Amino acid sequence: MVIGIVTCALRANADRGDVVVGAENLHLEEQNSVGLAEGDYIRLLVRDSGSGIPSEQLKDILDPLCDSCFGTLSPAVCNTVVTRHGGLMVMSSSTGLGSAYNVYLPASPGEEPPPSPFAEGELSGRRVLVMDDDPFIQQVASEMLAHPGCGVVTTGDGSEAVEAYARSLEDGRPFDLVLVDLTVPGGKGGLETLAGIRELDREVRAIICSGYFSDPQTPLFREHGFSAALPKPYDLADLEGALRSALED
Repeated sequence: MVIGIVTCALRANADRGDVVVGAENLHLEEQNSVGLAEGDYIRLLVRDSGSGIPSEQLKDILDPLCDSCFGTLSPAVCNTVVTRHGGLMVMSSSTGLGSAYNVYLPASPGEEPPPSPFAEGELSGRRVLVMDDDPFIQQVASEMLAHPGCGVVTTGDGSEAVEAYARSLEDGRPFDLVLVDLTVPGGKGGLETLAGIRELDREVRAIICSGYFSDPQTPLFREHGFSAALPKPYDLADLEGALRSALED
């Protein structure tokens, strides 16, 4: 989430200035100017010195349909992530003076990670194909899938994913599961990707992944041939739960 905001700030700067990133712990009282519930929070600040955003466009910057910043981790997706976690993202900008993002996230004490929902070795040896245009998400998904012992191949768009699936069939080592992102700017997204793979293998078990929880395609994933849906952001338990649903489908 922070990476997405920083990326947009760097693009806004276009090598003309600095991007400032900071964080602090704070306690919000019952009556606070932010409008959040009383409690402990982490406040993140990202500020750029770019050209800024005109006031008439600022209200649209957090709209999921706004294309002012391309990529799967746009301000709109980051705002969705923050809201899902009970936080708040406030953006301010002035033409010629840059933009600032203030993110408030509820703080929580350190906890032991929940036990894996899978029995030991249950996913070991399973081959999973991951399609996402963001290299960071590819890396995170790979590390999570390696935890239960999956073999992972990552691709950056739908065309690469279909080619990788075709090669797996030719090699006699088909993928057990496919995890695809719903939206890929400038490339084949999840729906087109699954359609291409299903021409090769009608029995493919695929999981659709999206940062837009309000997207109408996600709740209707089964109508499009998907076995499960996985909203972003997800943790290891979420991922393994989606894998279970797909394998049992």
